[in-house]
Amino acid sequence: MSDKSKRTMKVSSVPIKRDTRHRFEQWAKNPSCEANTVSAVHNMPMYEVAKKESPSAKNMRKASPFALARGVTFERMLFDKSAKMIVEHLNKVNLLDVESPNTFIDLRTKMNGGSIENLDIAVNKFTELLQHLTAYSDSDQLIVAAATMKLVGNYMIPETILVVDALVCKRVGDRWELTVGEVKTYPDRGGFTDKSHLSSTRAQAGVYVYALDRTINELGLGSKMAVAENGFIVLTRPGTIFPRIRYPEDLKYQSDRAKRGFKDLMAVAENLKRARDDKKAAYIESAGTCYGQGCISFCERANICYEREFKNGNPVVLGDDVEEFARGINLKRINKIVKGQVSRTALDDNEKSFLDDYKGMLSLLED
Repeated sequence: MSDKSKRTMKVSSVPIKRDTRHRFEQWAKNPSCEANTVSAVHNMPMYEVAKKESPSAKNMRKASPFALARGVTFERMLFDKSAKMIVEHLNKVNLLDVESPNTFIDLRTKMNGGSIENLDIAVNKFTELLQHLTAYSDSDQLIVAAATMKLVGNYMIPETILVVDALVCKRVGDRWELTVGEVKTYPDRGGFTDKSHLSSTRAQAGVYVYALDRTINELGLGSKMAVAENGFIVLTRPGTIFPRIRYPEDLKYQSDRAKRGFKDLMAVAENLKRARDDKKAAYIESAGTCYGQGCISFCERANICYEREFKNGNPVVLGDDVEEFARGINLKRINKIVKGQVSRTALDDNEKSFLDDYKGMLSLLED
């Protein structure tokens, strides 16, 4: 069998999971990276490209069995006994009204701890719930596990299905307000929580806010309900598997960014829809990249991109905070500026501002 045939089999034999949530999460971690977008839309593992570029590349899609088991246990604990635990903590952050009755609706599939047979049934049940929500009389507030949506349009190939971890529906006057919740198992350390983890989690939640808003409007229900701009994130307490809820989390920016990003997703899907499977991996290899600090945690090509940006003197290799401080100035240029090898008259306004801040920082350290 030729090498070309072997590559064709590898790309085309990748199993397609109908729940495209994880692919959206991959995209949301770095939507500015064209290669990452192509990989997510077409479910083409970045590992296949990374392995060609570097034989030592590690497959990051292979999650730790311990981490997977912990995640499953955590989610089941949250929604056990009619979601008693998550309701208790939602009350603590005042997202739910303690005085009002609440109803738990479980739309999880059997493989995820629920009773729904498959995703198609979950989609239909959630659609019916939205359509009849305004006539819901049993409760003024609902907690929905695994709110499942199938979006109209080609964003992920071959279809786009998203599952929201937790959704709170509250009656506000004569309308309903829907609040998106994202469940993660990494620890909440207050002001010391990993910034890249929080950033990617908010980005993912923003995708669901936008997708839910689209779904509501496509069903003609925009006048009867609205998606809240503030969402909530469920994390674990450090060293435990018990929850801690962060609320409110402002998701407006992330939702707006998702709206813009969806256009890019559709464009990528359309461009490669008719491409041969053995050619698709080449698109990732030739696509543009945008390295960021968070890439290290999920992308097999991160080391390759890091080395390229290091050679180019991109300050992002020292971290996202350093990139922001550098104001887009190349590290090689910064080195000359701080060493006094460039006269102040030769600096532009941006470089002068950087130099003043740099000297100010040094003076604080000296004090």
